[in-house]
Amino acid sequence: MIRRGMPDEKGNEIEKIIEESEEIDTMIYAMEIALRNKMEEMELKGRQEGKIEGKFEGKLEVAKKMFIAGMDLTQISAFIEIPEKDLVKLITIDDNATKRT
Repeated sequence: MIRRGMPDEKGNEIEKIIEESEEIDTMIYAMEIALRNKMEEMELKGRQEGKIEGKFEGKLEVAKKMFIAGMDLTQISAFIEIPEKDLVKLITIDDNATKRT
């Protein structure tokens, strides 16, 4: 239909441009979908990391309170599920907040 009244050479050239344009549109669409999927994946990963970090921070706060209250580090480690050697480092970083009364 586009080629009506045109020389074959020009008609072929126009058809080639249209086909290339459709291929480019398809490629752009596929890239947009891939980009959107990657962004959603990254957002989900960020949320998951935030939840993990939040749970860890909560455990650490409880561990500090247990330590200040005089509870044994071995027991705290067992309850909080953080190795004792790591727990010692984490709760003694802020000496003012972890002084036993």
